[in-house]
Order: sequence, then structure tokens, then C-alpha cells
Amino acid sequence: MAESTGEQKPTPPVPPTDQTTYPTEKGSRIVATERVDTCDCGGDLVDEEVATGRMVVGMWDATDFDADEYRLSIEWEQTEHRVRCTRCGTGYDY
Repeated sequence: MAESTGEQKPTPPVPPTDQTTYPTEKGSRIVATERVDTCDCGGDLVDEEVATGRMVVGMWDATDFDADEYRLSIEWEQTEHRVRCTRCGTGYDY
């Protein structure tokens, strides 16, 4: 049973049918860091989750899902992952 407020409703169990991206005032920044290995130079290789400074709004089609049961849009901050060395800076995005 769905709650009476829109924020308490679940989203549909499939990916959004449409997405829109827009810039935010927060800008790009590191959200999370985890050490994963040691670089050849002796520094730490870290896996970083980086916020891109953009928000994504995902929307589902109201003809496919009941708006009384589901929340038909959701917003999240776009992130990317990269691995880099804290000493020499060598790394890659993925």
C-alpha cells in the first residue's frame, strides 16, 4: 500500500524511460574515496567517486505506471568513478 505523500511512494521497478541532465551550483567534487592498491611508484591507488556537478532527473511514463501507486520522477546527482595514485597522479576513469 502506498503512502499518502508523494515522497513516500516507490519508483517503478524498471529504469526511467526519460532522463534530463542539468548543472548544479555544487560543481565537481570527490564524494567518496577508497584505497584499492599500491602504485608502482609506492603511492596509494584510490578509487574515487566524483560528483560531476550535474543533476539527473529520471521520469517514467504515466501511461505505463499508476501515479497513485508510484513516484514517476526521481532526481540524483551524476557521479563518475576514477582510479588514481595519490603520489604520482597516474590513473584512469571508468
